[in-house]
Amino acid sequence: MLAGMSTKAYRRWRAVLLLVVIFAAYRLTLHWMVEAKLNAISAQGLPVTLAELNQWYPTPPPGENAATLYSNAWANIAQPSANAREALPMPVGQASGPKRGEALSPETKAATAAYLAGNKHALELLHQAVAGAPCRYPIDLRNWFSSDPDHFYDHLTALRQAAKLLELESIYRVNDGDLPAAVKSLTALLTLAQSLDNEPGNIACLVQAEARRRAVDGIEYLASRTQFSSGQVEEFASELSEADRIEVLVHAVISQRCIGCEAFATDPCIYMEIVQNLTHVTRLSRSQLPLPYSIAYTIYSVAGLLAVDQLVFLKKCETYLDRIQSSSSQVIELGRWEQLPSYNYFTRLLISDLNQMTTRFLDTQARLRIARTALAIERRRGGNADVPKGLNELVPDILNAIPNDTFTNQPLRYKELAKGYVVYSVGEDGKDDGGDDKKDITFTVER
Repeated sequence: MLAGMSTKAYRRWRAVLLLVVIFAAYRLTLHWMVEAKLNAISAQGLPVTLAELNQWYPTPPPGENAATLYSNAWANIAQPSANAREALPMPVGQASGPKRGEALSPETKAATAAYLAGNKHALELLHQAVAGAPCRYPIDLRNWFSSDPDHFYDHLTALRQAAKLLELESIYRVNDGDLPAAVKSLTALLTLAQSLDNEPGNIACLVQAEARRRAVDGIEYLASRTQFSSGQVEEFASELSEADRIEVLVHAVISQRCIGCEAFATDPCIYMEIVQNLTHVTRLSRSQLPLPYSIAYTIYSVAGLLAVDQLVFLKKCETYLDRIQSSSSQVIELGRWEQLPSYNYFTRLLISDLNQMTTRFLDTQARLRIARTALAIERRRGGNADVPKGLNELVPDILNAIPNDTFTNQPLRYKELAKGYVVYSVGEDGKDDGGDDKKDITFTVER
């Protein structure tokens, strides 16, 4: 056959064959590079598949899982009727919640008392949880892609409701003159948030951040209403210090990397559909894509761009973990990364989740630190001392050092007010707005 072929045709076939060989070598090289990255992750004892992630989420011994207690608690949470919701204050109801230092109105207080009475058993169960108890909620991470995204995180929806209930209880108790009970409600809320320490994924990280923010808001409300005892200050300070751990973010990034690896290994369009459904936006999986988009995805995958995208994703995750574990100053820049090229489509989607999670983590850690610093001031005031002129007056008798702002890696800001004080972080924009609670992240005590 070759003997009868013209020189020109032969050269054409040889060029085609050469291109096929080069393309095959290119695709094999990409495959080996991805496998090398995944093998390196596995060699560190870290998960790269959902099955491995499921095993990585530790299961407590029988009878010791705090999730059983919590599941029983929120199974007993009674939802308010439409009329009751109008009378109940936020975060549970629709009525305006009391502002900092303000008391509940008689009508709101009566509605709150009735609602809490209807949830007495649920609250008793929530208060029984022990800080630091091992916890794994009943989810099988192997089914993350195949489960209905609207119900896979039902336990997180229930946990958010429980957090709101505990915050409302603390507001009611202090308005009823029972500060010790109000403090117990908020320590129970911090313990509830701690139950998510080992749960993989960015959604759990975001829900935990929300619960901790509620606890800090509750502490601020209590501090604006009354003076804590030294024991109460120490209890809160210990809980807040325990929550201020970079390991929480490390764990979340490792988990999100694993979910991303599984998405690339199966169908990243499914990941896109699940994420968008969780935010109530409809997206189609690849099998449902219109024909032009399905063809475009096939070309994207066959051309090796999907493998290149995966390599970029793995490198970005590696950089995330290196920065997180090397120095806190480098964590600040994670949420401010430049936009990736459009052809790294799925990495952009996955990294945007990491950026959001990191920014929320930094925000939450800033709130924990300003609350802990404010508690140090309250401890000082408990000894009949005046409000300090500066935070340096707390060192070294009460604080070993002034905590750093997570957004600047510089000491937290402080301002003495005509009545009270404000401790604050400059927030995500890095701009000092003088403790303006609409622009900075603040903890204000006006008494």
